[in-house]
Amino acid sequence: MLDVADGQVLVRHEGASPVAQLAGWVRDGYAGGTWGGTGIVSSLASTTHGVGYAPWPGNAVLIRWARYGDANLDGVVDSLDLSVVLGWYGRGALWFGGDFNYDGAVDFADLGLLLGGYGMVG
Repeated sequence: MLDVADGQVLVRHEGASPVAQLAGWVRDGYAGGTWGGTGIVSSLASTTHGVGYAPWPGNAVLIRWARYGDANLDGVVDSLDLSVVLGWYGRGALWFGGDFNYDGAVDFADLGLLLGGYGMVG
């Protein structure tokens, strides 16, 4: 288990991105919302924050404690994140595509998580 608490981890790689594998480890840590599973977790995860992940410049993947709805991991839930969710709505995706509850689909539940944090920082 890796606990990011309220921090972040940058995973550098060469070749194919490990984002799908890392997403699986976050989903394992989420454990249906308990954050008590094995994998990547945050001991500070709550109803407002979880573990986000996204491809990052320089052949890397950023994993960080993030507010649900912060698809691009810039620390604020705003119109950029809403645009991502609307673009992926009704399709499968990962966190950076708007799947904030780790169920493999971008749907009303994810939109609700985004709207719950809209305009919030951190």
